[in-house]
Amino acid sequence: MGVAFSPDGRRVVSADWEKSILIWDVDAHQQVGELSGHTMPVTSVAFGEGGLIASGDFGGAVHLWDAQSGLPAGEPLIAYTDSAVNSIAFDRKGDRLVVAGVDLQQWDTKTHSRIGEPLRGHTAAVERVTYSRDNTKIASASDDKTIRLWDATTGRPIGDRLEGHELLVSSVAFHPDSGRILSGSMDSTVREWDVSGARSIHPGARVSGAEVSPDGRRIVAGGVDGTIRQWDIATGAQVGPLIRGELGLFQVSEYTAEGAQIESAQFSPKALSWNDIRFWDAASGATTRPPISLPPKTANFAHDSDGRRMVIKADGVTRILDMASMRPIGPELRHGDSSVQTMSIDPDGRRVATGATDYSVRMWDADTGQPVGQPMTGDAWVKSMSFSPDGRLLAVGYENEKVRIWDTATGKELPEPLVQDGRAEIVRFSPDGRTLVTVGNDNVLRLWNVATHKQIGPALVGHGAPGTAVDFTPDGSRIMSASVDETIRIWPVPTASPEELCAKMTHNMSREMWRTWVSSEIDYIELCPGLPIAGEEE
Repeated sequence: MGVAFSPDGRRVVSADWEKSILIWDVDAHQQVGELSGHTMPVTSVAFGEGGLIASGDFGGAVHLWDAQSGLPAGEPLIAYTDSAVNSIAFDRKGDRLVVAGVDLQQWDTKTHSRIGEPLRGHTAAVERVTYSRDNTKIASASDDKTIRLWDATTGRPIGDRLEGHELLVSSVAFHPDSGRILSGSMDSTVREWDVSGARSIHPGARVSGAEVSPDGRRIVAGGVDGTIRQWDIATGAQVGPLIRGELGLFQVSEYTAEGAQIESAQFSPKALSWNDIRFWDAASGATTRPPISLPPKTANFAHDSDGRRMVIKADGVTRILDMASMRPIGPELRHGDSSVQTMSIDPDGRRVATGATDYSVRMWDADTGQPVGQPMTGDAWVKSMSFSPDGRLLAVGYENEKVRIWDTATGKELPEPLVQDGRAEIVRFSPDGRTLVTVGNDNVLRLWNVATHKQIGPALVGHGAPGTAVDFTPDGSRIMSASVDETIRIWPVPTASPEELCAKMTHNMSREMWRTWVSSEIDYIELCPGLPIAGEEE
């Protein structure tokens, strides 16, 4: 009643109603082992990392086995005493096992102890269960015709039940990106569900650049089809005019500070150069001022929010320009003989940062072009950078999949780089400067606590191709990401749950604190049950 591959694909374990479990060599097509010990028919099997096999039976027991020796790995886990184990699954590390039957239970495979309370939410038996590839979620399929998603760490349900099948759901599986699941039902249908928590917008073309409006109500995006579109961020509906640029020129668009005007830059794939910057009325789509022509062979550029200064790399030379006259200010910005890869201007427009293949970031005075301070040197090519909203910090993404945060006043690195899977192609601070979002070349977004350098929540997985833009809403509650996979996604920013906050506390606030910080007119509430009240310890 079950079959499973080993993680390396070289072995298969199978089970049937005869209470026997067989191990097979995939290449030789021969049986290489047999596991005996169940007293009831075996209903499910799973192969885990670390050489463990799990098997569940009709009597509610789960046996763990050493796949190499064929011997039991400890005593059986008694999940149920009067009902069957319908499905079992290891997490990707083999440290946890989830068991499905009348409810869901997680077990520690090393201690053989159950983790927390059972996961309850289905109104009928659970037929299938599985972990996401990033080990953060559990998906379950039930006889109640629904699928449920669970937080693998806390055991709490994520969102509402996924409804749509007309008969019991017999199978469920995560997509490799962990943002989608497939379910199969006895109603003869297979359904796909988006469980990333993000709203998706489909522009109909690869998105080359996008930004959230200053009021947080709209998104503007430029496409490789030469068009500029806007959407309502709450509904995902397209709003405003369709602005058409020149065919064959990529558009990268952003709002000006007031949000009433859209600024776009056009890139020519044939010339491998940015051509000009144009300005459009967001409501009518009409041009509002003459375009700014960029020098030939412009490979990269950035300008301040006031339209006063621009830093540009054209024909291999990096300079600061006065935007009114487009004349150079000061000398060429050089990193010795190394090539400048990325550039940025701080929020107040006074300093320019350039990152190069010599592993360094250099700061320059925007009014004179003279160097400011000492180079900030990492250990790989610089790929991306972003100033914090107050300009005090600079986040830098490197070729070696590290992100370092530097103090721009002292030129010193904050302790411990952020290390992720995938090179950070885009980095961006939240409006309050407390959170950093990175977009990796693995198509994944990650959020980081700037103070602790710890990742916030699971990775945001859903794009199927490289990202081209990322931005926070002004209140920091949502993130917009755009990709060449022809989608724009709007993600809720994870927040700490009360349980997670209480787990880090040692006391409830005192009654005096409650009166001062909450209200003297609201009765005191013990927000973290089980913790002492400050000042009232025995």
